Amino acid sequence: MDTMPRSMIRVQNLVKKFGELEAVRDITFDVAEGEIFAFLGPNGAGKTTTIKMLTTLLAPRRASSNSMASTHHASAPGAPELRDRLPGPESGR
Repeated sequence: MDTMPRSMIRVQNLVKKFGELEAVRDITFDVAEGEIFAFLGPNGAGKTTTIKMLTTLLAPRRASSNSMASTHHASAPGAPELRDRLPGPESGR
């Protein structure tokens, strides 16, 4: 019997633009339970922007993401955001 590990993180169609600059272009990936996952790429490739969106420090333009703990849709009004619970410069306060 072939059992697939469950996805702990699922990202679908993640997009982020800053004006005309498309920082993250329509990325989709899954991270399975027990999998080690890393972002590799040159400076300016969108690694930090992607992590900030997954941790709700930055709102995506379009996306759907799931983790074991929560589901976040970019279009969900009032979705709880980590930046609202952080003190200091990351909170934007």
